[in-house]
Amino acid sequence: MGPRLTLLSSPPPRDEENCYIDTPLGVAAVLRSLAAAGARAVVYLDDGATSMQSSVVAAEDAPGGFFFEKGPDPKLNMRLLNTEEATLVTADRGVPVQFRFRKPVVMPYEGVDAFHSPLPERVLRLQRRGYYRLPGRSINALIRCQIVRGDDADKILRPTVVDLSCGGMAVDIPVSYGTLADGTRHTCTLDFPGLGGIDTPLLVHNSRPVTLPGALSARRYGLEFLNLEVKGVALIQRFINDEERRLIRTGRR
Repeated sequence: MGPRLTLLSSPPPRDEENCYIDTPLGVAAVLRSLAAAGARAVVYLDDGATSMQSSVVAAEDAPGGFFFEKGPDPKLNMRLLNTEEATLVTADRGVPVQFRFRKPVVMPYEGVDAFHSPLPERVLRLQRRGYYRLPGRSINALIRCQIVRGDDADKILRPTVVDLSCGGMAVDIPVSYGTLADGTRHTCTLDFPGLGGIDTPLLVHNSRPVTLPGALSARRYGLEFLNLEVKGVALIQRFINDEERRLIRTGRR
């Protein structure tokens, strides 16, 4: 059984992590992945009151659009053609995906009529804790992290990563280095030795006081990755999978 294709009517709770992708190349890459997998989808109309079955079949970079199957009900298909905006919910390799798209038109695709709509402005990949997540002190020395403060570009922080997932991470920063306010945005570079690195904006969700070895006062921050592209998600997944296999081999898991 695949994940339940349920429309999110409000922002996900804080125990779930968001990965919004809003670059045209990133959005197209996600939709191509969905098309290649043949993932089933549900299209929601009327703010979620009406739904129809579908599937993404192709995506294009230029002029920028995607094709998806017509539903089995001709009346619902006609309603969709007259709907200014609708929401498509599906899953990419088990990870829930949702996006809003503008009014489609009917166009032929490989000899069959299908719906065509411009690329969505952004795609939400919902990462639940427990999916692609790696906590624990064992990762501290394996990831090099550098944060450039959005409120002070000359201030660079090099925190300790204590929890990592595809949606974000938790880091420890001594209070002597300064503090990050909730709701502020910054820029982060993560380097995974032997695999590569990623650059991504960050949003500070929360923080709490912690004490580091040597009675050093610090704060632990919950940080969300913003607009992380598909290749960045894949790199994090690979790192986590490699590290989990290593821990199993060494008997630490």
